[in-house]
Amino acid sequence: MTNETFDPDQLDFFAQTEGLRIEDVCDDFSLLRFIDVESSGLGKDSYPIEYGSCGLDLKPSSFLIRRRHDFRLSDWSTSSQNLHNITLEDLEGFGINADGAVGRIRLDLAPGFIGLSDNPAHDCQWLSRLSPDFDALDLYPVNLFLRQARIAALERQGYERLSRATVRVQQRYPHVHRAGPDSLRAAAQFRLLVDDEYVETILGS
Repeated sequence: MTNETFDPDQLDFFAQTEGLRIEDVCDDFSLLRFIDVESSGLGKDSYPIEYGSCGLDLKPSSFLIRRRHDFRLSDWSTSSQNLHNITLEDLEGFGINADGAVGRIRLDLAPGFIGLSDNPAHDCQWLSRLSPDFDALDLYPVNLFLRQARIAALERQGYERLSRATVRVQQRYPHVHRAGPDSLRAAAQFRLLVDDEYVETILGS
């Protein structure tokens, strides 16, 4: 997807996040929501097919999204289907309709909660295809938060110990290109950097 498909206000927001500190955004990590959106492709008219979310409790939720009548079949990519292992038949048989998806996402990202994504621009654009309610949605780049949290974690845990724990988390929660597991992976990676007891649990497992 090219940048000209993004809302200018969203682009301004993404540009401004680079200088943010975690504490500028959130002082209660229980309000963080690590989200992931899988899509029908990467074209400018591609649309969301799966939404996933996870907090630091590491209890992910996800759902498939049925193709809306105005989402064109020509914007369905077989490459995306193969990557996510999600078919149109899966969406029709197991997905919820777009209105239902919008309602659940509104609850998940209700005022007070902070949404984090590994690709905020794309995820915001795909969610906006579901509803104009999401046009002004602010998602923060999870990698920015991970970088900042890692600095403090290295001071507490040391490089060797934190590296071993990081490898174990990555092995336990691999990147599988599905919204639920991938949102869980992001949440676990962040929790490892802010919860020293979780480091103990990971290294002891």
